[in-house]
Amino acid sequence: MYSQGIIRLRNAACNSSPITRGERGAGVALLQGAYVALGHAMPGSTGADGAQDGIFGKETDAVTRHFQSRHGLAVDGDAGKETIGRLNSELGGALLDDPAPRPNGPHPKVPTPVNPDPQRPAPKRVVPVHPFPTPTRPKTPTTDGHRPRFVAGRALNGFDGRSEPPWQMVPANGNRIVQLLGGQDLTVTSLDPAVTVTEIRPRAITKSRLFLLSGQPGLVGLKDRRIVARDGSGQVKAQLLVDIVRDFSVKVTFHLVQDEHGGSVRSAADVAASLETANRILFGHANIHLHAHDISHVDHIFGKAVNYIEAREKKEDDADEWDYLDTYRDPTADINVFFVNNILTYKEEAQNKKLVAYGVTSGTSPTILIRDPTKYRRAFAAGEVLAHEVGHALGLDHPEAINLPTLGPGFMVVPIDPHFGQIVGSKNLMMPTISEVDAHNNVIKTDFTLIRGQVRKMHQKATLLGIASAPALTNTNVALPG
Repeated sequence: MYSQGIIRLRNAACNSSPITRGERGAGVALLQGAYVALGHAMPGSTGADGAQDGIFGKETDAVTRHFQSRHGLAVDGDAGKETIGRLNSELGGALLDDPAPRPNGPHPKVPTPVNPDPQRPAPKRVVPVHPFPTPTRPKTPTTDGHRPRFVAGRALNGFDGRSEPPWQMVPANGNRIVQLLGGQDLTVTSLDPAVTVTEIRPRAITKSRLFLLSGQPGLVGLKDRRIVARDGSGQVKAQLLVDIVRDFSVKVTFHLVQDEHGGSVRSAADVAASLETANRILFGHANIHLHAHDISHVDHIFGKAVNYIEAREKKEDDADEWDYLDTYRDPTADINVFFVNNILTYKEEAQNKKLVAYGVTSGTSPTILIRDPTKYRRAFAAGEVLAHEVGHALGLDHPEAINLPTLGPGFMVVPIDPHFGQIVGSKNLMMPTISEVDAHNNVIKTDFTLIRGQVRKMHQKATLLGIASAPALTNTNVALPG
């Protein structure tokens, strides 16, 4: 049954006729199961035994449209290439993978998932570039091709797979989803009463199992809490570290600056777009939320281009326009951000002809300058640059290039976090160059990462800066009842 259903899903994913309203069969049942696995309650299509009925009716059509709307897809109610591709991505690639036999019979009954958070922002199309190749990891030989392991439940979810054991950020004001791969018959429990673990996806749907993690209110702190997966003899086969973290609501005042090259090409709408992208990264990974405290216009023409001169490069008679900008800071904000419209220097043109935006962070009181090259004459969503610079404002540095020996001649250059000595990977938010455009000046897509040490360091700095929480702020993968 499932093989037939997967064949149907794969055909639909190749645009060989989408799955549409009125269709019945195993493919529809798998589609419904995928929606349920992601937190969409489908009581009208789910029997008393928890199985989906395989009928693409009114409820399945409505859930499909809701899923398409949430993820920025064309809302037509048909499950075709884009919709099934997005579902497969949300499920870690497991939807289109033929599930393994289940030697112990059907999966135990699990709680009925509830509707997801409707406020979860849709992803933007951004990608980082970097000067370092991504090192390949050796595969661990196992009897079934996969050792049991916890992996990210979703992108931009506060998961650090480079930590050993892997690590998951759990917001005290919400919850997070993680997957367990290769552990169909393992028992998953929390060794810390502060963390609640609930399985929300039957393994009959895919090879992976999905778990919802939530923290007890008031029991926050940067402390390793442990979740384990044991076999029937009690042996631990997989582990996951968890931090329950508080939220930080960062007040940001944005200044749109006028200089000799004209005013900033940004508008209030561009600020909102930048905030949405930055929050998708920072709120998703670190429970740090930015909001616009104020948007002001700095209309004074300085007579020279607004620029920032590194202290070591500054000569005695140099006039650093940053000093002028600093007088416009809003002292009631946690962070000040200045957008300026500026030309590139010859050196910058030579180094990166497609520089989208350039940010710098200065001083002990966080102030960020983001300038847009005049040559593009239009505003790019600078959310990824904003998130990167907020990382600097909260104590993070660029990774360092380290030469590691290889088995053969030569060496491999890898990015290492300077504070924690951990390989961060090519998509880390704090890489020196984090955005790239294609030949048509469109920003390319990616999902940024942060490692456990970086999240912890940002929280420590935010605490020192006295940044407050927002009582009404929730950060959930799955909405909780009540």
